[in-house]
Amino acid sequence: MVRIAVVEDSAADWTILQNLLERYSGTKPERFSITRFPNGMDFISDYKADFDIILMDIDMPHLNGLDTAR
Repeated sequence: MVRIAVVEDSAADWTILQNLLERYSGTKPERFSITRFPNGMDFISDYKADFDIILMDIDMPHLNGLDTAR
């Protein structure tokens, strides 16, 4: 299973990305587990180093994506 974290504050952008990831995963034998974090603070407070891929929005309130990644 491929574990993917998505840090995205926009519900509309999250929906688009989720649909794209689910459509892509349908073409692969490996299953995807997708977890959404609505902001950088939620991501770092709940972070566990068990994600294979992290997709990070850059422009978020409170803690932007660059600071979250650091």
